[in-house]
Amino acid sequence: MFKRPMLMTAYDQPFDNEHFLFEPLIDGQRLLLSFINRKARLFTKHGYEVTRQYPELLKLPLSRPVDVVLDGELAYMNPDTRRLEFAPLIDRYKMTKEARIREGAIKWPVRYYVFDLLYYDGVDLRSKPLLERKKLLQALLEDNGFFMKLPYVTGCGTQLWGRIAAYELEGMAGKRSESQYLAGRSAHWLKMTNAAYSRIHMDANTVLHGSD
Repeated sequence: MFKRPMLMTAYDQPFDNEHFLFEPLIDGQRLLLSFINRKARLFTKHGYEVTRQYPELLKLPLSRPVDVVLDGELAYMNPDTRRLEFAPLIDRYKMTKEARIREGAIKWPVRYYVFDLLYYDGVDLRSKPLLERKKLLQALLEDNGFFMKLPYVTGCGTQLWGRIAAYELEGMAGKRSESQYLAGRSAHWLKMTNAAYSRIHMDANTVLHGSD
């Protein structure tokens, strides 16, 4: 079940606003995960199915066995440096042979940083407010080595931005807490990019069809 994703609009500077949620950008591959009738399917933001490439994501750590559609960002973190790396992620994306895929899953295990819940137990949640969807996600998905709910703060964008700059992360998303999930680009979701972020990461995104 592929849902056309909601995309962010570029914004020039961080801000504080009590009506917004702020979360770090994970510079990886946008991925939508459909778990229907206990079968997981993975799609890029353009609708390409990549289920075979990531066998470690086929078992969801849900608090109860329900049908869901998740939205998030796929990334690989080097366990020694604790930094996100693109080369292994690109290699994983390109793999097609079963033996190579199994080897890649062991050598470069990915993690799915989940930030939205679009469908839950037979109900389309896209018309619900973002904060309501987030609360359902918090209660439903359990963090483990392959899945993690993306943390967020309410109102204090500049404070989060200070930590993002200190750790040289890609940037920050600002999302209106009452926003519905609307397919395509929206001014309700804003993307603020850290200008100091490494250029090589930005270039790598073109290989993965871009990131939002």
